[in-house]
Amino acid sequence: FSFERPVSAGHAFFCGEEHAMATTRIIAMHRNKGCTAEQALKARLDYIKNPEKTREGELVTAFACHAATADAEFALARQAEMSAIQNALTAGELPLRVTHNDTKINNVLFDEETRKALVVIDLDTVMPGLVGHDFGDAIRFAANFVEEDSPRADKAGVNLNVYWAFAEGFLKETAATLTPREVETLGLSCFALACELATRFLDDYIVGDKYFKIKNAEHNLVRTRCQIALAKDMLLKMDAMNAIVMDCYNRYR
Repeated sequence: FSFERPVSAGHAFFCGEEHAMATTRIIAMHRNKGCTAEQALKARLDYIKNPEKTREGELVTAFACHAATADAEFALARQAEMSAIQNALTAGELPLRVTHNDTKINNVLFDEETRKALVVIDLDTVMPGLVGHDFGDAIRFAANFVEEDSPRADKAGVNLNVYWAFAEGFLKETAATLTPREVETLGLSCFALACELATRFLDDYIVGDKYFKIKNAEHNLVRTRCQIALAKDMLLKMDAMNAIVMDCYNRYR
C-alpha cells in the first residue's frame, strides 16, 4: 500500500496554536508503481516525515510505538533474521573458520603511494568464527553510503557498487574453500552484523557509554540509528546482494 496525497485539508488547534492539517487514505497502488509494498510505504512515510513539513519532527507522532523505544523495537521485530546465521551454526550447517572478527577497513594498512593493502592489524580478535562475520562486518562498515556514526541516518544504505567489488575480491580468493551453505549466508550476514552493532551501540548508550568511545552524549544513539537504517536498506536490497554473491561464487569456485 502507499499513501495518496492529501485529499482534504483543514485546521486544528494544539496547545493554543493553530496548525494546518491534512487527511489522507491508504490505497493499493504499489503494484502498478513497480515497487514492493515495503518500498512504497517507506517512500510515502519519508515524505510525510520531511523535517521541513513537520517542524523538524515535532509534529510527527505514532500509535503503539514511541520514538525513544523504536530502535529496540526494530531489533526485537527482526530477531529471526538476526539469529539465522547463528542458528545455522548450531544446527551444524556452517563450519567454524579462523576469522578476524573486526574487519573494518581501518584495520588494513595501505601503501601511501600505491594504495595497495600491506597488512591486516588488530589481531587480538582473531578466533574461531563464521566467515559471514568477517564478510558482513567489512560490508556494513565499508559499503555504507555514510560513516557508521553519521547523524544523517536517512542517507545510510548499502552501496551495491562497493558491495559488488568487495564480493568479487573476497570470493575470488575463497570460493574454492567455502561451502555452498556458507556462500548462501553472506548477504544475510551483512544484515546480521549491522543489527549486532546497532544492538551493541544501543546497549552501550543505555548503560552509560562504558565501552565505545564517544564524542558527545548522543554519539552511541546516533550510531544505533545509522546502523538500523543501514540494516533496513539491506533488507530491501537482499535479493540483489544474494544475486551478486552467487554470480561471483559461480565464476570463481
